[in-house]
Amino acid sequence: MKSLTSLALIVSSAFIAQPVFAVETARPDIEALRSRFANPPPGSGTTPFLSLGGTLTKENIRQRMIGSHEKEGFGGVAPEASRNSKPSYPSDEHFDLYGSFLETAKELGMTVVFYDEAGFPSGQAGGEMARRYPDDLLKYLARGTANVEGPAAAVIPMPKGKIMSVVAKDLKTGERRVVAPEASWSADGTVVEWQAPAGRWEVQAFVCATAPRKFLVDFLDPEAVKKFMGLTYDKLYQRYSSYFGTTLTMSFFDDLSVYQAPDNLLWTPSFNEKFQQRFGRSPEALYPALWEDIGPDTGPARISLYGMRNELFAAGYPKTVQEWCAQRGIECSGHPANAYRPNPIQSLGDGILFYKYQGVPATDYIQFLGNGVDGFKVPASAADNFDRSMVSVEIYGVFKYDRIDSDIMYRGGMQVYARGINYLIPNPVRFNAPTPASDYSWRNPLIGPALPEFNRWAARCEPLLRAGRHVADIAVLYPIDDMEARYAVGMQPGRASKDPIPGTDYYDISRLLTGEVKRDFTFLHPETLTERCSVDGAELVLNNTNCWARYRVVILPACRTIRADNLSKVRDFLRQGGRVIATTCLPERSSEFGRDADVQAMTKEMFGTGGKGIFVPAPDETTLRKALDGLAITWDVRLDNATDIPRTKVERGQSPTGGEYIFGNREFAYIHRSVPGAEAYFFANSSVVDVAADVTLRGKMKLELWNPHTGTIQAQEGTPAQENGEAVTRYKLKLPAIHSAFVIGRKAI
Repeated sequence: MKSLTSLALIVSSAFIAQPVFAVETARPDIEALRSRFANPPPGSGTTPFLSLGGTLTKENIRQRMIGSHEKEGFGGVAPEASRNSKPSYPSDEHFDLYGSFLETAKELGMTVVFYDEAGFPSGQAGGEMARRYPDDLLKYLARGTANVEGPAAAVIPMPKGKIMSVVAKDLKTGERRVVAPEASWSADGTVVEWQAPAGRWEVQAFVCATAPRKFLVDFLDPEAVKKFMGLTYDKLYQRYSSYFGTTLTMSFFDDLSVYQAPDNLLWTPSFNEKFQQRFGRSPEALYPALWEDIGPDTGPARISLYGMRNELFAAGYPKTVQEWCAQRGIECSGHPANAYRPNPIQSLGDGILFYKYQGVPATDYIQFLGNGVDGFKVPASAADNFDRSMVSVEIYGVFKYDRIDSDIMYRGGMQVYARGINYLIPNPVRFNAPTPASDYSWRNPLIGPALPEFNRWAARCEPLLRAGRHVADIAVLYPIDDMEARYAVGMQPGRASKDPIPGTDYYDISRLLTGEVKRDFTFLHPETLTERCSVDGAELVLNNTNCWARYRVVILPACRTIRADNLSKVRDFLRQGGRVIATTCLPERSSEFGRDADVQAMTKEMFGTGGKGIFVPAPDETTLRKALDGLAITWDVRLDNATDIPRTKVERGQSPTGGEYIFGNREFAYIHRSVPGAEAYFFANSSVVDVAADVTLRGKMKLELWNPHTGTIQAQEGTPAQENGEAVTRYKLKLPAIHSAFVIGRKAI
């Protein structure tokens, strides 16, 4: 049996196998990128969802595809069946007709993305999953309680399912013990019963049951997911294998989430066995910690339970689909619901780990301009954590509160590009739009005339934003362990992850760094910090093959609970000259059982008397900027004297023209990609005011300005200088409203 010390470690050798990539991402050098910048090749525009409604025929499919290609400049389509499209999804007739999309796309030089559901969320197979495989539907963890004075039977009404644990607490002594082997279902299968001995007892029963809405596949069970894929993915491949990897390049799933389960407790019947395999002991005694304080072990217990569940989520639907795609030469993309919101435990479980096995991490940008922008760095950081170059986004869908015009298209695109997302999937192009204004196509007078040029703009931006690797000086620990330790079931209303968990600040740190202080960063998952990072002098190295990075600063956002091995590595980084900042609170508890003293000793060394770490108890724009500027390092990118963008609240339902939806400085941001042969800096001003800034770039470089709106390339004047003993290049940047630009730097002798 493994020691309890290792129980709450989220990393296990059983899960460290590297994901398989379906398609090798091309890594062009700067000259290849330059040659296609002025005139992007045909078929390189964005790939929108094509929402299918009404009756489909070969002829109307062909005509709609030609319109997308010739009138809108789209590079591909992602046909999305609806519940009223005919033939219905996933019937044989539907898949027989799907060939018309592939044939026409091949003829036009377009690509096709396979959207795997009728509507959303994925995992229904248009209702066939529930009809064919009722035993393989989504499960959740239910709890029931009863107080009993023994000797007597404790009777606990429960939904039908598998008993995961029964725990009895002696109310006199406070001692808890697992009594599951002695408990059983009643004859009619409606209650769990346990014969309590003498004394007063509180009894908790935990059952894995089918979720009340019986329509989705068990996301955590790969075998169940394979049955879903037999109704969908396999039907496609059986008919059209010759298109895979050429015309058909990617699959896409939509809106997987834990909140499809009551109390967000997505679970699976094999959980206990998987936990036992991983940690060498049963989880049965730990279940009460999800709801209540069980003493000093509460945090580690929650972390181990949630962490196991989150790993099973990542290794369930996303990994199963990715492996299928990899074997057939295409990529897998898709997103959980609300990936950008501050409480991942209520939406996708773990905002970075979810993407561990997925070739193309994805998110969505819907509802209104600015929604979730502060959280887009999480899925984008997942790509850096797991060595991916592409991050996709479903964008513009149901923008209820803004008029969808060409300005909104560019503004939304710039916002996600500047945060590491580099593949736009606009939504929706409607096959049969009820009115032109509801359609993202040439028929909509507000956006139709601008679509061809918008697609050329995206076709210039995206290859540069996918090339090379992301560069940033700052690594921010993604505080998932602390969030899990803090979170008890029911402590927040079921608002689909909108509210931050009390005591956390990482979402604010993301906003401050990107929007106010303007220092780019990457969230590092605790698993990544343990398994993929090493200390090299005063730099923390992310040891990936393609998307490697070297960080000069580590920020520990509010994480009262932290893995001891994470903190040990950060301490070693600090000892060797690295810079470490902690915000809001200092680490004091371990994610692992029995290692609180180790964490406290390291925290004292780093931040106590004589420690070199910096503590910012109340992080805001002023205090965080002061802490960073006081580190005396030469920054990869520094923006000074940036235009302050007014924060104007526009009421929902009104046009944002001339104002903002509480957005301000977040609309002026940048990202740096190191491309073979040059450094590419993307600056985006998605605001409605002109902006300017004094830019300092690390290194002595010759500069060019690449304008993705026009395709023009011009030499720029940069001033060489020295800072902290390193060469830098200074540049005065000016960007008109709703405008973006690449500054390309080549090494100067």
